[in-house]
Amino acid sequence: MIEAKNYKRWSLDDWYYQNPKEYRMHTEALRTTERLRRTDAETIAYEFTVDDPKIFTQPFSQDFELTLRADWDSLGLLEYVCEENNRCAGGNCRPSGTP
Repeated sequence: MIEAKNYKRWSLDDWYYQNPKEYRMHTEALRTTERLRRTDAETIAYEFTVDDPKIFTQPFSQDFELTLRADWDSLGLLEYVCEENNRCAGGNCRPSGTP
């Protein structure tokens, strides 16, 4: 289990740009918890929980599985960036619509 707290203020909240005195991303009470559990030789169960009692009425979680893919070795690492067309096999990123 991985617990994290003492998050710094993140100023990318849209409301922050309208009024810097208003901030809605999280409070100093934010705590996140990650749980990873191997379910078999090729699968990891992952649960991520967000708890900020000063903003949310109750904690919420997201569960999913991470599964080993046989083609990962041949593909190489997939780069993930926050922009359009964001998965790039082998790190070869190209703008959307280009072959």
